[in-house]
Amino acid sequence: MHRTIISIFCVLFFISLSRADVLIPYVDKNHLTSVTNIPTSCVVQDEDSIYWSVFVSKYFGFLEFWVSYSSDLKTWSKSYYTGVPVLMYEDYTFLFRDNKFKFLCSGKKRTKTPHYTRAAVDTAITEYIISKATLYGDKDTDGLTDLAEDMLWTDPTLSDTDDDGKADGYDRNPLAAPLSELSLAEKLHKHIIEQELYYFWTNQLIIVEHFQRPMEYEREAGLVLSLSSQECDDWVNTFGYGVPILTCSIEELSETLYKANFEFFFSPNDAWGYEANYRWEKFTRNWLLIQTLEEWYAE
Repeated sequence: MHRTIISIFCVLFFISLSRADVLIPYVDKNHLTSVTNIPTSCVVQDEDSIYWSVFVSKYFGFLEFWVSYSSDLKTWSKSYYTGVPVLMYEDYTFLFRDNKFKFLCSGKKRTKTPHYTRAAVDTAITEYIISKATLYGDKDTDGLTDLAEDMLWTDPTLSDTDDDGKADGYDRNPLAAPLSELSLAEKLHKHIIEQELYYFWTNQLIIVEHFQRPMEYEREAGLVLSLSSQECDDWVNTFGYGVPILTCSIEELSETLYKANFEFFFSPNDAWGYEANYRWEKFTRNWLLIQTLEEWYAE
């Protein structure tokens, strides 16, 4: 992820943040897709007199640093993904020099607020450096930086990975194109997944395991990746636990009666699910929940 460890770094500008000083804002909804809602409670200035807003978000699944820039503190750029993890230390210092950013975490490590971190992250590393060129890098000019494409498994050399007419950077479902027709079983799968997405209150990246084929899903905020069962396993093996994975298999019991098996999975010890019967109402063209057969929680 273009990270380099350094021991000495002379700086021109810096800010140190802690619970006793300035809190780094956490973005959990629409700020990342709207340049008018960039949080500005943590702003620093670089050697070119450009202002940078620094904040954290789980928009790509894990708690990481994001930045946005402005020349006048009024109009802000889109948000840029840094790939730098938040490691739950008390103090963070941001340093700027030669068009490079340094993220330094120090002080005591917070242990009361557990959170998931990408498996590849070495939590012993407390210094990260990233160039502005790396932040901006977008080989296929699709609005999604190369750093972001690495996390989302989109093609960094193809502007529209799923060939649905929407550039990856503007596609809420960048790995799945719309389907023209759905079977009743697929409709129930989509109905249940979108219900659960509606009640998921953050903008954190969510993965949905294929039911029969890749499918687009409506969601208020945040991205959805449609992956096969094997790809879900590969994702966990690559990045570790922490990104929600939703699965919903459907069994046809009769022409209009179906059984759904739903699971919401963070990790083996952080999951829940249920089995339920649904009926397709032909006249209203809606799904009716008939009976919840079982509901379970991981212990």
